[in-house]
Amino acid sequence: MEKIKKAKKVKTKKIHSKSLNSILLYSTEGTKSGEIDVPSEIFDVTASDKLLAQYVRVYLANQRMAGRMGSNTTTVKNLKVFEVNDEKLIVQGLIPGTRGGLVMIQPVIH
Repeated sequence: MEKIKKAKKVKTKKIHSKSLNSILLYSTEGTKSGEIDVPSEIFDVTASDKLLAQYVRVYLANQRMAGRMGSNTTTVKNLKVFEVNDEKLIVQGLIPGTRGGLVMIQPVIH
């Protein structure tokens, strides 16, 4: 007869020390202000340390970070100006920077 291998157990941690049928509520000052009843079918679970660590890694990896040229001044040449209004300047081409950022327009440099 072949031996059946046992599956490895994943370490789990109880989220709350008592039954999760009720959750304590605290005020903004940090004092206990009451309790709220929650369904134990949803909230009476154990958390896996490996799964929580994986979630944190994925969450941090997907955060937006500053660009490579965040503080550098850039000059863009050969842009065509289509229209000039009192409020807007319409240009064909890409202008680096954030939306609503300042753009300095200079005459052509030869």
